This record gives sequence, structure tokens and C-alpha cells, in this order.
Amino acid sequence: DLPSYERVAVGFPGMVRGGIVRTAPNLGHDGWTGYDLAAALQRELRHPVRVANDADVHGLAVISGRAADEIAFYIGSSDLIIAGSHGLEIAWPDGRSWKLARPATLDGVLSELQDLPQLFPGVLVEYKPFGIAIHYRQAPEAQEECRRRAIDLSQRANLRLQPGKMVFELKAHGADKGSALDRIMSAPPMLGYTPLFLGDDDTDEAGFSAAARMGGAGILVGPPRRTAAAYALPDVEAAISWLKTADHTQ
Repeated sequence: DLPSYERVAVGFPGMVRGGIVRTAPNLGHDGWTGYDLAAALQRELRHPVRVANDADVHGLAVISGRAADEIAFYIGSSDLIIAGSHGLEIAWPDGRSWKLARPATLDGVLSELQDLPQLFPGVLVEYKPFGIAIHYRQAPEAQEECRRRAIDLSQRANLRLQPGKMVFELKAHGADKGSALDRIMSAPPMLGYTPLFLGDDDTDEAGFSAAARMGGAGILVGPPRRTAAAYALPDVEAAISWLKTADHTQ
């Protein structure tokens, strides 16, 4: 007879989350998707079982300038930590949430920007839960006027001016993508782990710096530039390929 052990390791070539098989492409068919691996092992071993693999041990979060609800709608997943509005709001999969107060001056700022799209067709004024973004990607000739208005309104309305790729954003003070990473890494399930932060925007630099302070690293996605990131990937396709390899989920 084999000796008894309180812990055993069982190799399984697939992605498991919460004891349920999500994908197992190396096994050759789709019958494994949705299979309760934890329950099956518990029946065979006749002991309580906790199944953990890379998908459980390695956490994943999205930190974006978009609103958290908008991110959740796009990705269609409840398994990720989502920090929206440049870190001004954070939602955890278990129902925990955190957010700052919405600035009372936003409505007045929005009214003062209503004429911009008429003056410069292609300019988009986006209303967000904690700020307002002035996009001029489709009207690059409007950059200086957008900059002038953004600076003036940020000072008069006591809002933080956050420049980005072809955008000026006016938002609440008190958070950025770096502080969002700090908050996420200081609480379960990320507590005790080392972060890698991928990003392509100027606003991601705060996240790169925060990751480095915690012993991790930033990874710049896109053309080379002066950055706090320690590593780089040339484009989004390369980033997706790297994530699939690093997470062993595909």
C-alpha cells in the first residue's frame, strides 16, 4: 500500500479556475470544458481537495482610463480585478469595491466644452463617472485649442489634468494607475505577489513606476520611447502572444 499524504500534486494540462476546467486544448476535445476537476479528485482521493494552478495563483487585473462598468462590459468576465477611471474606482470579483467621490464641478466643465465638436468636427467630449476626456485624434488641428481649454478648466474647476494619446482628461485628484496598482497589490488576492504592468499610454508610466517600486517591472507595448518600463514588446499582437505563453491558458 502507498503511504498516506495530506497533500498531493496532480498534473493537469489545462486552465482551471475555482476547481472547474476552463480550457484543456492539449487533451484534444472540448469535453473537458466546464468539468468539475476538484469534485472528481475529491471522489477519487476521498479527502477534501483544493485545486490551484497558474490561473488561480497568478492574478490578473485591468487598470484603465475607461469606467469600470465599461471595462466589465467589454471583457465580459467577472474573474478579473478592474480599476477604472485611472484608478479612481476599483472592483474586485468577490464584490469588494472602492472609489473616490465624484467632483461636483464636472457638470459645469461639460457645459463649457459643448461647442468644441462644432468648432472642430472630429473632436469628442467624453463624459466619465469621475472626469471628462477631450479626444482630438480625429481632429489633430484642434490640439492647441483643446490643450488651452483643458488647462484653463482644470485650474478653475480644481481638477487634475491628465494628458494622454491624442486626449486631455480632466479628472478628480487622488489617484492614478500607479496608486491603483498599489491598492490592488496591498489586498487579497494579490497581496504578497510581484506585479508586472503592461501598457502603451503615457498614463501607464505611473503604473510602470509603481511596479518597479514593488520589485516588479513595467512592460511598454509599442514603439520605443523614454519610459519607466524595464522591458518592451513591439505591439499588441506581441503582448497577447506573451500573455498566452506566460499564463499557460492557451
